[in-house]
Amino acid sequence: MDKKEEHDVLIKVIVSSIVLIFFIYIGSELMYDQTNNWPESIFKATTIITHTYAEPGPNAPLFFVLSIAGSIIYIYLIYVIILIFFRGRFSAAVQEVYNMRRIQKMENHTIICGGGRVGSSIADELKKMGKKYVIVESNAEVGATLKKKGHPVLAENSIKKESLITANIGKADAVVSCLGNDPDNVVQVLLARDLNKSVTIIARANYPDIEEKLRIVGANKIIMPEKIGGERIAELISGG
Repeated sequence: MDKKEEHDVLIKVIVSSIVLIFFIYIGSELMYDQTNNWPESIFKATTIITHTYAEPGPNAPLFFVLSIAGSIIYIYLIYVIILIFFRGRFSAAVQEVYNMRRIQKMENHTIICGGGRVGSSIADELKKMGKKYVIVESNAEVGATLKKKGHPVLAENSIKKESLITANIGKADAVVSCLGNDPDNVVQVLLARDLNKSVTIIARANYPDIEEKLRIVGANKIIMPEKIGGERIAELISGG
C-alpha cells in the first residue's frame, strides 16, 4: 500500500472502532439495569453485540438491533485489519505468479543474466525498442528496483541450470551475460550454450585476456563496457 491507502485504511479502522465502542456503550447502559455491575454489563453487552453471548433479557428488541448493526461493524473491522496485514502480500504473490507464467511462455526473447548497471541499461534499451526480454537477477534489492522500472524480473541465480530453463532458454533468441566478474560470465556462457546450441550469446568481459575464454565456451560476441566507454569519450574529445 502507498501512503494514501495506508491513511485511508487507518481512518476506516478508527471510525469503525469508535462506532463499535459506541454500540457497546449503549448496550452496557441497557444491561446495567439488570446487573448493577459495570464490568459485567460491558462484558455481556460486548458478547451480545458480537454474537458470542445470547441473553439480552427484557431489552431484547433493542439488543437485536444493536447486535445486527454491531456485527456488521465488527465484521467490517476484522476485514479492514486483515486488509492491512495481507493485502500487500497477497497482491505481490498474485503479481509474482502472473509474471512467472508470462516469463515461462516467452519466445524469441532475450535473457539478460545480471541486472546491474550494464544489464539494467540493456533492459532499458530493449524496452524502448519493444523487444521481449527477461532479467535474471538473484539480488532482491536490485530486482525490486528493476521491477519498479517496469522490467520483467526472474528472481533467481542465473548461473543455475533451473533458472535458465525457467526463463525458457530453449526458445530464446539471445542470452546476454553481464555479471559482475569474468569467471561468472565464463560459467554463464558455458551453461547457456549447453542448454541451447543455436542461441546467440553476448558476454561481458572486464579484462581483454578473458575474451578468448568466452569465445571458446560459446560466446558469439564480446562486449567490454569500459573499452566502449573509453572509445566514445575519445571520439567526443576529438570532435566525433
